[in-house]
Amino acid sequence: MLALYTWCNPDAMETPDGAEKEFSVTTVLQFDQHRRRAADPDATPVSVTAFGFCVGPTFVAWQAVSTIHAGRVHGMPCDDVVLEFAAHGKNLPVRASQPGFAALEAAMVDAFPDTAGWREALQASLRPRGRMLLYCRP
Repeated sequence: MLALYTWCNPDAMETPDGAEKEFSVTTVLQFDQHRRRAADPDATPVSVTAFGFCVGPTFVAWQAVSTIHAGRVHGMPCDDVVLEFAAHGKNLPVRASQPGFAALEAAMVDAFPDTAGWREALQASLRPRGRMLLYCRP
């Protein structure tokens, strides 16, 4: 986005004193991450305990999870994945871009071993925008 703006507006690369600004790939990536966090209300941090996980103030116990779905979230600048946990009649989506997602993923695989290959299965899925059932309590 910054590169597009710079390409459309060459004066954006100069400071008021005429010196050229230096932008690195890291700067652009940091800007993009900041923009996504600011625009994404679901960026609530995830924390994991031995008994379940929290997304903000919402706690979900592992034994309360009835289903787990995985899906893709399409958008700019790149695709994201989401895990959706159903518990107590409510669905709680958690995006991979949320802080703490990696710990949640590892804990989910420990609590529900059948979900271990979910990323590969989602990538192999022919449905580009569909949800995939990972776990269903019998």
